[in-house]
Amino acid sequence: MRIKTFITLLMIFSSVSINSQNAAKVKPLVLENQTSSDSFVKVDTNVYGASVYIDGKYAGSTPMYSQKVSAGRHTLRITKTHYAAKELTFYVNKGETKSFILDLESISAWVNVSCSVNGADIYMDGSSFSGNRIEIDEGSHTISAAKFGYEKYTQTFYISRRETKTFNIELKKAEFNITSISPSKKVFNPENKGALGKIDIQFSVTAPENGSLVIKDSEGNVYAEKQFSFTTWDYAYTWDGSDDEGYIVYDGTYTAVLYAGGKSASCTFKVDSSISYPALTMTNDGSGLGAFSLPLPYPDLTILAGFSSGAYFHGPVTEQNESFYAVPLDIFLSAGGEHVELGLKFQSFIKETNSFGLSFSAKLQDKIEITADSSFNYGATFRLASSNIPVFEPFGADCGNGIGIGIMAGFDFNGLYIGANSNLIFKPVSITDSEGKQDEKLWKNGITIAKTTKTYTAGIYGAIQSTFGSCSFEYKDSDDNTILFSENLRDNKRAFDAGFAFNTYLGASSTLLNFNGGMILYPETESYVYAKLGFTFMIN
Repeated sequence: MRIKTFITLLMIFSSVSINSQNAAKVKPLVLENQTSSDSFVKVDTNVYGASVYIDGKYAGSTPMYSQKVSAGRHTLRITKTHYAAKELTFYVNKGETKSFILDLESISAWVNVSCSVNGADIYMDGSSFSGNRIEIDEGSHTISAAKFGYEKYTQTFYISRRETKTFNIELKKAEFNITSISPSKKVFNPENKGALGKIDIQFSVTAPENGSLVIKDSEGNVYAEKQFSFTTWDYAYTWDGSDDEGYIVYDGTYTAVLYAGGKSASCTFKVDSSISYPALTMTNDGSGLGAFSLPLPYPDLTILAGFSSGAYFHGPVTEQNESFYAVPLDIFLSAGGEHVELGLKFQSFIKETNSFGLSFSAKLQDKIEITADSSFNYGATFRLASSNIPVFEPFGADCGNGIGIGIMAGFDFNGLYIGANSNLIFKPVSITDSEGKQDEKLWKNGITIAKTTKTYTAGIYGAIQSTFGSCSFEYKDSDDNTILFSENLRDNKRAFDAGFAFNTYLGASSTLLNFNGGMILYPETESYVYAKLGFTFMIN
């Protein structure tokens, strides 16, 4: 019996012809059909741990004894570091198992390295390595060596498989030079919180030396000085805009000068006490407060990133037996400046049937100076958003869905902002291509009153939301019943949204704590009370 089994296996494996020089000639071994209708692939290689990809997706490493696949044509790709990849196409029938035994060919080469300077960092293709010998693949490579105080060595070369190259690197002493100096910002306000009220003076040198960095005004008065003993290439000095006694300096142009090794280099920047970072967070239409985006600009290249969560409850006007409605979760990122802002927002409502949505917003804004402490601010917004399930039944209130355009305008009186917004949103409810007419529109109008300082922003807002058109779709209620919503949404007073918000910088940091609470009211039918807490991280 053992002899018969051995002869059978020998006949099977002898029928497989694999040409290790040509992957296209590899022929799969077809084993017995599986008793089930599932199809499988088995892969092994002459080297252990090769990565297996089927139709571009990672499927495991060799030996791979069984990988379920669908019947039909597939692509098989095998890769391993220092070996030439192999790729082939095969066809598997329903209920069939195919097995492949592949030879991967080594493409390794070796590089021996020595350096005339102890402690130098050696890099191959940008990655450092230790020791005097490294294994690489056949092809073009770049070797480099660097040590502070020496000129950098770089050489590009080609190496064939199974070849060995030797590099004896001679590093030459570098003459001391100041290669660069620059400010991290062109202008800043020391009164702002955290990193927003500081500036970094960044500079680079080539060799060991002693030096000093001096910050002075246009008249030559020195406000800060820092001594350095250079032991590496790159340095940065952070200045908070104050003098030796801790007083914030006056507005104006300042110069940072680095003196070292008989040489000097300088850069200039400005201190401007009018620069501010309003304590805002992301709304459905850009940075703002509560239900509305506000035309309060940030300095250019400002990034906002953050999240918020909380709870929605059924309010005093409701037909529901349970008070809890949903847990919201918002994650957002925006970037912009004085005139343009772009944002992304992920929004979810976690309840019996979860709702998930993604939105893109754009905001254009400007202002007209009236006096030194007052201005007329105005702007426009755009929104493109979609979600899998609408929220806030009986629907019609703005939940961040749809395609929206809006305008905003207001007066800023020394930090007291009073303004109005008007937004037209197309398909704020529709989410599917269900049968029925879906041409609903939402017109949201409201006002915001907010007080902004360098430390916090606090305000109240109110909006009336009118709906037009009709829509229909299916959704599940809290009891998992499928409901067909089909309604004419023509209602001038469909919903009201009012609330308050308070955003404040945490201590001396540039992180904001955000709180928002309010109510969404459908007259005589439903209401929702909400409270949300979050954090916004501001970077410039």
